[in-house]
Amino acid sequence: EVLKHFHSASARKTSSDDREPVRIIIFTTMRNSVAQIVECLGRQSQVLSAKPFIGQGKQSKASKAEGGGVGMNQAEQKQVLKEFREGTVNVLV
Repeated sequence: EVLKHFHSASARKTSSDDREPVRIIIFTTMRNSVAQIVECLGRQSQVLSAKPFIGQGKQSKASKAEGGGVGMNQAEQKQVLKEFREGTVNVLV
């Protein structure tokens, strides 16, 4: 569905089109799935530039046992959001 969205949006754009670039945010409740989703999207298409965006919350014992990652600090979050706004990154997970 993500690729369909990007391809259909690209097909609708014209050279004189001033619309913002297409961007997507994917939400997941499991931190350990973020890296897998980003990796999978990266393999699917050169159109997609995905980056993880993980909250600052502390890692629970259960999450640690399942291989979940720790959160990003504020500076890392700001950098990823900047790249998303500028269009360098077009998918946040």
